[in-house]
Order: sequence, then structure tokens, then C-alpha cells
Amino acid sequence: MGILIVDDSKHFCLLLKGILEKNGFKDVIIAESVPDAFNILGMEDPTISFPKIDLILMDLVMPGTNGIQACIKIKAAEACKDIPVIMVTSVADKKKLQQAFDAGAVDLVAKPMDRDDLLAKVSKYTKD
Repeated sequence: MGILIVDDSKHFCLLLKGILEKNGFKDVIIAESVPDAFNILGMEDPTISFPKIDLILMDLVMPGTNGIQACIKIKAAEACKDIPVIMVTSVADKKKLQQAFDAGAVDLVAKPMDRDDLLAKVSKYTKD
């Protein structure tokens, strides 16, 4: 199960990765920007080979391309359209959250993060 974490905070990425790995999730990859995520997903350069990504945990608010815009592009890419995207955010604006779901996000994990909620949602979307 490859999990891609996309967040501009390296500290938060490492925190998420640590929680996931301590709970048995393998192949957790970090992207600190949307362009890095697109590259890992093979959207920028399909010749680069990374482990198969089965789930994306993406911050909603990032500089440049935000999580909503990124989700729209991921869902438009044939090779990535079926990868579930969970938004991870502190945004409480219902309009923004609805935009994330309209863009293709399947779920939401609120910041500050509840570890059990995170693990339950990741498990839900990574079951074989």
C-alpha cells in the first residue's frame, strides 16, 4: 500500500509518516509541494518509477496550487483518477470543504489531527 502525503509543512509530513509507519503502513512517501506530488504520481514525467500510490493525504491550503486545484488535476489524469484523496486541513469554511469534495476528495481529516480518526480513515481506503 503506497500512501502519498502532500503537505508544505515538512514537520507535519514527518509526523503523519511516523504515525502511519508505526501502525503498519508501508511505502509512505512525502511530497512537500503539488509539483512534487504530480512528479511522484507520474503526471509530470511518466518515466520516473515510484511505488504504486493507493491513497493520497493532501493538505487543502498550500502555496501555489492548493489541494482543491491539485485534486481536480489528479482526478483528470487517467492513471490517477481512481486514487482516493483525503484532504487534511484546519479549514472550517464549509464552502471550501464542499469544493474539496466536488473536486474529488473522498474524505477529510481535521487539523489538529486525531490519530485514531486518521488511522480509521486511512484503513478504510487502503483495504484490499
